Amino acid sequence: ALALARRHLHDDALARRCVERSGGNPLFLLSLVRDLEPTGGSVPASVDSLVAARLDRLDAEAVATVQAASVLGRRFGVDALGHLVVGAHGHLATLIAAELLEPDAEAYLFRHDLVRDAVYGALLPDAKAALHRRAASWYRDRDPLMVARHLDGARDPDAAAAYLEAAR
Repeated sequence: ALALARRHLHDDALARRCVERSGGNPLFLLSLVRDLEPTGGSVPASVDSLVAARLDRLDAEAVATVQAASVLGRRFGVDALGHLVVGAHGHLATLIAAELLEPDAEAYLFRHDLVRDAVYGALLPDAKAALHRRAASWYRDRDPLMVARHLDGARDPDAAAAYLEAAR
């Protein structure tokens, strides 16, 4: 990990700090190294901080899009995302350029579970519940188990009945 950091940075002390902060995680380490220039050389303390810094550089609509995507899971379809956020498709290129998402055949996915978890974890509970309710409505005629999971994510009391229905 240190050799990788040294290859990208010409400051041994900074390379060591990046390796320490990343805990040797290659995704986090490469992201730290890439983000040093835009952040003025300060090393984020965690993946959550790194993702938050990237989100801060995006417009509100792109942030809303990636937040909605986080509710859908690591891999998601554009149709489902479009149900949660109007105009979401127009922000996917920005989110790919920000190294938060990447295309995957007929879907998109978060570059890493840690990225998705950081975005999802930063959502306020009310926003998270509202997005889960919208996701449940999109899956209603498509996938009963996903309806149940999203109702559960919304802390909806109907989640138990939805799980029972999905099991039938």
